[in-house]
Amino acid sequence: MVERDERLVYKTSDLMRGHFQVEEIVKVNIGIVFIKWSLKQEQLQSCCFDYKYFDDGEPLSSKLRSIANHVEECYPVLKGVLLSLLPNRFEQDQSNMSAIVNAFTLPDWEEYSADELQTMFNALITEADGQDDIYSTPESIRTLMNKLIKPVKNMSVADLFSGAGSCLASVYSEHKNLNPILYGEEINFDMYGISNMLLIINGVSNAQIAQRNVYTNSENDCEKFDNVLMDSPFALSVSIEDSPVYKYGLPSKSSADWANYQIALRKLKDTGRAIATISMGGLNRASDVKIREGIIKDDLIEAVIMLPSSMYANTAIPTALLVFNKEKSEKTENRVIMIDASEQYIRKNRRQNGLTNETINKIVDAFNNATEEERFSTIVDTGTLEKNEFNLNASFYLNAQLIGQQLRDSITLRDVAEILPGVQVTASDLDVLKKNATHYFLNVRNIQDDSILYEEEDRIRDKKVNWYGKYDIQAGDIIMTTKGTTAKAVIVPDDFNPSFISNNLTIIRVNKEKYSPYVLLKYLKSELGKLVLDSVTTGTGVRIINASKLGNIEIPKYDVEKCLQIGERIKASSLEYLKRIEAAKKKLELENKEIDKELEI
Repeated sequence: MVERDERLVYKTSDLMRGHFQVEEIVKVNIGIVFIKWSLKQEQLQSCCFDYKYFDDGEPLSSKLRSIANHVEECYPVLKGVLLSLLPNRFEQDQSNMSAIVNAFTLPDWEEYSADELQTMFNALITEADGQDDIYSTPESIRTLMNKLIKPVKNMSVADLFSGAGSCLASVYSEHKNLNPILYGEEINFDMYGISNMLLIINGVSNAQIAQRNVYTNSENDCEKFDNVLMDSPFALSVSIEDSPVYKYGLPSKSSADWANYQIALRKLKDTGRAIATISMGGLNRASDVKIREGIIKDDLIEAVIMLPSSMYANTAIPTALLVFNKEKSEKTENRVIMIDASEQYIRKNRRQNGLTNETINKIVDAFNNATEEERFSTIVDTGTLEKNEFNLNASFYLNAQLIGQQLRDSITLRDVAEILPGVQVTASDLDVLKKNATHYFLNVRNIQDDSILYEEEDRIRDKKVNWYGKYDIQAGDIIMTTKGTTAKAVIVPDDFNPSFISNNLTIIRVNKEKYSPYVLLKYLKSELGKLVLDSVTTGTGVRIINASKLGNIEIPKYDVEKCLQIGERIKASSLEYLKRIEAAKKKLELENKEIDKELEI
């Protein structure tokens, strides 16, 4: 938004601050700007609604309602919308009405032309993706979606979960010469109204926004589209009734993502393409594996494009685009283009990342030409997807390529180590097991960078005899956090305290005649090792390492004698490092005592 517009919006917002919540002020501003624009159109130019109009003693709510009615009569599709944004929700309080009127009658508005008001309105919508109540797809994602659709003359484009209509407005702006036919669905009445206002103010005539629930009567919808766009809420919790729409199966009630994509496929023509947003977790969620399997085996997924985290101002989770295509080219038949642009971002503001035009064009080129580039794009066949449980995380396959190049001579971890996941203890069991405690009970917080933190309050006894040798630690074990925000690992020293591990941890018990645990830990903490661990990790905010798959990761194959010798060197240098750190701490404590004594503090 240009500085002049920002100043006016700030001024109107300041007049309403203290009367309404932030999201309400945003909607009132949107309503005011649209009315001001409407009053400069030929059919309403004769109307005069300046400050004098409000001075005849009639209730302010009635005056605002009259203005809204005049505008809505000119644009019947907006019936009830302006009344919803302006007086209806606030008419119970006269001071609230006065705040709106004061904002509406600012003299600054007279300096604006219709074109300038159009620009301001567009900015209010397209820059509102940080507001929880204004559902606008981030600019970078809109732009990328636009460049990925199939551009044909008179193409029909549907935006399901259309929100404020920013995607459809962008399609019209980008492809106006193709005379696109636009359709949107939005259940929220305010968003339905704002999206219609956005289309009206931008002169988009060949368009329709329906206020409806996308899950309602989807089975009976017969209209098909050349392109479908979908930016639905991530992991939406909704109860969905089974129907032929969901031919690949129903997802769990806690995450409707893969139900949404089946609706998108249902609405596509036989030559159509759909582009949908998805969270990172949705790419490999175990509960959706059967749905992914069916769609992949029917060869309906054309590409997966990993995006940076924080693309949306109100969430930091990493996201991606899924591209579905019912008429894939011969080059991508039974194959999926995998693109990882997750590290190629610019910082838009303190809460949000975006893509540069250069990155967007690079993504589009890789997609259109199905090209491969190290660490950026690759092509994966459906057989490989099936071997990896239909995991659609692009970075998984790009990392696998990199690991294969750098790790030519390897063995599996299972060849030299035993994998022992920790024990789950319920809160009620924990209270009982704390009596007559014999062992420390280690959790994620107890695993430090170079040591184990033992806490007296976390001592327990065993529940069953079989805990020994399974959940208790031994010298030389590698303890790894397998659930948490960050992955950590440490070697159990020779002078350890008897401890059991919780189910958030896993023991890697190395056969010391075959491999050194110190060499293994050094590898796991290396950049290559981190990539390997990523291949068995799911989740975004909370990362979960699949202990059952941990034994299958590739590790370097070394001459055993050489490996054990290097391991002893690492162990000796680590112990020496810890001794020196401890000696330095003691020296610092003594020095501080002397200084305190001299300063008499």
